[in-house]
Amino acid sequence: MKGISKFYAALFTFAFGVILTVSWFSCQTTSSQRVADDKVVEQTNIEPTPTPEEIKSENDETDCLNAEYPKRKGKIISAGVLNAKAIDIPKPEYPAEAKAKKIDGEVKASIFVDETGKVVWARVDNGHPLLQEAVKKVVCQSLFKPATISGHPYSVSGLIIYKFLPS
Repeated sequence: MKGISKFYAALFTFAFGVILTVSWFSCQTTSSQRVADDKVVEQTNIEPTPTPEEIKSENDETDCLNAEYPKRKGKIISAGVLNAKAIDIPKPEYPAEAKAKKIDGEVKASIFVDETGKVVWARVDNGHPLLQEAVKKVVCQSLFKPATISGHPYSVSGLIIYKFLPS
């Protein structure tokens, strides 16, 4: 009987230690929350942003599709689908050939948004090739609200989902 009591005492001590450790880590990351896929998603405070026209004029020369994935020393927020956080997501033109062939569906683009809200890297992940080409023409022009935590700007990685529906 004493062996079983010692086992439960050790188990309780271990569980208590785990709870304390988890509590300590959660206190260290008060602005973070865990989501189902165990990625850390930071809560952001929105700050005043430049107008889309101001950012677009700077972004026109950027070819984010040919860029290398940015190497950052600071924290990068993995934010999932970013459509709702956009200031402007240009709508791709539905290719005539795709319409004629009744091709529809989703195209997902992985993106990296810098601290100013500009897309600096993009990769089209899936979808029909005709629809992918339409997305490639506009994905780098998307603009986002800069992500900040306690007033400090952060880079964000995530997805833009484009839906092509038959008319």
